Amino acid sequence: MTVLAEGTARVSVDYHQFCVIDEGELDPYPADVLCHLVGAFTTSGLLISTGIGGGAVDVTWASHDVEPTTDLDAWEDVAQVVANCPSGSWDLVGWGNESRDATALASNGPGRYVVRVSARGRDAVWDDTLDPSTEAIHLDVWPAADDDADLVLKATSEVASAG
Repeated sequence: MTVLAEGTARVSVDYHQFCVIDEGELDPYPADVLCHLVGAFTTSGLLISTGIGGGAVDVTWASHDVEPTTDLDAWEDVAQVVANCPSGSWDLVGWGNESRDATALASNGPGRYVVRVSARGRDAVWDDTLDPSTEAIHLDVWPAADDDADLVLKATSEVASAG
């Protein structure tokens, strides 16, 4: 496994969410949000749910050539979705386009990717407005195989089991 690119971004959050989008338009709603953490939009991109209701969250990310390992003991919630990136370029975007950080998440250009979202600390800051939040969110991204599917790997927070 090779890490192709990695980074950190402070992303604006409102209504408990921020997005990963390309140049295209977002669907109004994701197809499904796994454990109140991540959901893929039908055409492109994804929605990430946070514990904070508003403010900002620091997001770390890494783009890989193949599926990486994840230390599940280090996280409370881990879920992954398959999402389309038609333009070959994804940005971390605050809700309502309040902030936009260009990334190399889609490092293999246009196509389908698996995005694994790992989170911890969402219960401790539920519905607060913090800038930055104390919760941790990490994204791992790699090209999707034909048989990859949306999957919950771990869901132990109260936020994940809500609803």
